[in-house]
Amino acid sequence: AVDLASITPVSMFSGVNPKAMNVVNAVLKCVDDYYDTKNNDEIYIGEFELTWMDVSIAETALAFYMGSYQSSLDCTTFYPTDENHQHLFVDLAVLRKTEKNRRIMMDEIVEILSLFEAGSDDLLIEQSFAYLASNIKYDGKQADATVALKKGRGSCNTYPVLFKIMLCQLGIESDAGGDSQLAADVVAVNVSGGVSLGVAQLLRL
Repeated sequence: AVDLASITPVSMFSGVNPKAMNVVNAVLKCVDDYYDTKNNDEIYIGEFELTWMDVSIAETALAFYMGSYQSSLDCTTFYPTDENHQHLFVDLAVLRKTEKNRRIMMDEIVEILSLFEAGSDDLLIEQSFAYLASNIKYDGKQADATVALKKGRGSCNTYPVLFKIMLCQLGIESDAGGDSQLAADVVAVNVSGGVSLGVAQLLRL
């Protein structure tokens, strides 16, 4: 069995550009500051130097972290100052609910990974892929990875999110966005198009 205690997880945010990462860090700080409170306000975080492309990258990075694209969109609101600057607001009620669901999902993933056979990165990648292919049935209406494991259903967005989270917990860095900035010696796995397509092929979709 895999000894997760001996594995150092890798960051979910490899390859995210610095401007988008500023937004990610601001949202994660909100989690730290407000998760244990009862504040349900939408709060103003500040102005960030961001293009709309940077906003999209930040929202995608948060979606992979949160396990839900919709939650990422629901908890953050951007108002442009000009084409290179955005004001960020965060909905704390949505953020706390999302974080609670994410923590439950992470506990489930750790339990799943602990049952894997120990071995090389290739073996761990194969087992992660096989688990998703065998246990998550394709459902185009179920795009939330935080409930996919319980319901056993997920959309094409669900597979890459869960796959990337699994690999990160196994200490395997992966490219989820296709615009990789990984080091040359990193095991690169395209978990965006490749995994969702591969799973669909295995399920004969």
